[in-house]
Amino acid sequence: MEQLKQARFSNAYFIAFADDRLFYEGNADGIYGYFRGGVALTGVVQKPTGNQNESVTINGNYKLVWEPVSDSVKYLIVEI
Repeated sequence: MEQLKQARFSNAYFIAFADDRLFYEGNADGIYGYFRGGVALTGVVQKPTGNQNESVTINGNYKLVWEPVSDSVKYLIVEI
């Protein structure tokens, strides 16, 4: 999404839906802190599975806030 903004897209959004509580609740260690612990998504993020020598750099600073749809479904929208 950041690359689209750099390519002069006027708006870019990341939208996620989750129907599994383990995605947005539980242990907030490692990468899960962004999705469960309120840690802002920014900087270098190491790949948590497979070839863990790979990483992605997030230039912006994004707080992921889950909103309820129903008892077990939540969503988040992040404007880039």
